[in-house]
Amino acid sequence: MGEHEHEHEHEHEHDATAEWIKPGRWYGTVRITIRNTGATALVNPEISFRVRPDQYVENRHGLVFIRRGDVVTGYFVFERSTVPPDGGTQEFTVNISRATPGPGPLPSGFRINGRPLPE
Repeated sequence: MGEHEHEHEHEHEHDATAEWIKPGRWYGTVRITIRNTGATALVNPEISFRVRPDQYVENRHGLVFIRRGDVVTGYFVFERSTVPPDGGTQEFTVNISRATPGPGPLPSGFRINGRPLPE
C-alpha cells in the first residue's frame, strides 16, 4: 500500500505556506498563505494546523480560531473568507511564543475542510 499517491494528485487544489515574517527572541509572527489552484472559489474554508505543545498562539490578523490540544482550527475573517480560484490566495498572521527564547518550529499539518494539504 502507499503507492496510490498519484491517483489523488488532482485533489490537491489547495496548499498552505507558512513563513516567519518577524522572528523575534521571545515570539515570532508567522504569515500563512492559503492558495487555491482549483477552478472554483474556496468559500469560508475551515483551516487547521498543528503547533507544538509549548507554543502559545495568538491571533494577529485574519483568522478567528480555537485551539484544542496541539491543533488550531479556524476560519478567515469575513473580508477574507473567499479564496479566489486559479491561483488566488488569502493570508493570515499569528504570533507564536514559548516560555523559552525562540518561537520554535513553524506550524505544520495543514488541513482545509479536514483534508490534509501537501506538506
